[in-house]
Amino acid sequence: MITLSELKEALRGHKLRNFMESLNISTQDVWTLFMVVDADGSGEISLDEFLDVEVSIFPTHLALH
Repeated sequence: MITLSELKEALRGHKLRNFMESLNISTQDVWTLFMVVDADGSGEISLDEFLDVEVSIFPTHLALH
């Protein structure tokens, strides 16, 4: 599980920000993804919420494994 405050803290550091930039993912994209994945609006992303979104976004990827 990751909380909104944990994500904010991680994005303050250069390590995560640099990694996301290397993938051409902006900080705004990270925030947007968090809000989409946080389906219940709790300010936390559970493993179930993450997996629900991953399955809907990458169904063929999961079928290959």
